[in-house]
Amino acid sequence: MQNDCSHLISLSSESTRDNLSGDDESVALVGIDLSPAGGGGGISSLSSSYSCSSKRQRSGRLRGGPFAPPHLQQMKLCTSDIPTNAIAGQRMDIAVADFMHSHMLPFSLTECPKFLKLLNTAKSLGTGYLPPDRRKMSGTLLDILYDTNKEEMIKNLLLESKIFGVSIFGDGATITNIPLMNILAASPNNPFALLEIVDCTDQMAKGGKKDATYLAGIVRPLIRWLEARAKSNIVDLIMFDGASNVQLAGKIVARYHPRITVCHGAEHVISLFFSDVYNKV
Repeated sequence: MQNDCSHLISLSSESTRDNLSGDDESVALVGIDLSPAGGGGGISSLSSSYSCSSKRQRSGRLRGGPFAPPHLQQMKLCTSDIPTNAIAGQRMDIAVADFMHSHMLPFSLTECPKFLKLLNTAKSLGTGYLPPDRRKMSGTLLDILYDTNKEEMIKNLLLESKIFGVSIFGDGATITNIPLMNILAASPNNPFALLEIVDCTDQMAKGGKKDATYLAGIVRPLIRWLEARAKSNIVDLIMFDGASNVQLAGKIVARYHPRITVCHGAEHVISLFFSDVYNKV
């Protein structure tokens, strides 16, 4: 096979030298099959193209006279039997699997819309792209994502709020000895918008408690902020559990906003009931 190819290339070169005529002529040698018999898996074709320009006419050139070599283009190896995108796809699969396995991430993450969006965005990048370092991830990028998601969350919360109103609810929590108060809001278009997670450490350090006055002072500014965004009095319901401090905090807020109704969150009562049934009955 190698002897045949060398013979064909040699013949092509002689043919090129013998057939130079006119202002622009090109001779191409295409389709030399170097793949094994039966095909599959190898380099399938060798393609080479020769082009030259000559001001001399055929009749003006004596056979055996000086010969100016044509301008040759570099030979190209074509691997059409093994599509490049298939190889790249296999490499990407291995890279994704290695990343997921190494960091013990759930396998279902590959079906996450945000992960798929990441891959689609990466398709448009050039080879010079470098991912952000940990400082940028924990700094400016985190702030941008927080602001973007919060704005989208509040936008959905206030959608049609002038018709259906907005409800405020929340509960206290203690995580690793840090006293917190979680305040959320709900509307038909967003059932759980997180408004604020308040760290009550300073209040406790001063000898204070999560009493009604303190909790009312947390909720009232959030109500004013929401209604300023909506340019309307939209908050009409406050729901807390049965603890006396949060129920009294709701009543204090209602004194400043008479349109608000304070009620006992039934879900918390039901949870306590079934907890007693499980632990005591």
